Amino acid sequence: MGELFDQRAVARNLRDSSLQALAITGSNYTSGRHITFYQPPTRWIPGCAASASPTRP
Repeated sequence: MGELFDQRAVARNLRDSSLQALAITGSNYTSGRHITFYQPPTRWIPGCAASASPTRP
């Protein structure tokens, strides 16, 4: 993910309280599954994930 955003700037903003937390979610539109990575002010929490089935009418 370091290619997508400046991780040091995120860490600095979390430390300075400019950000309260950061969450990035990726999803698969076909399956409806998704995963969210969450970074609180102290450290990354890997595996904070959820998945869901798509709702079909």
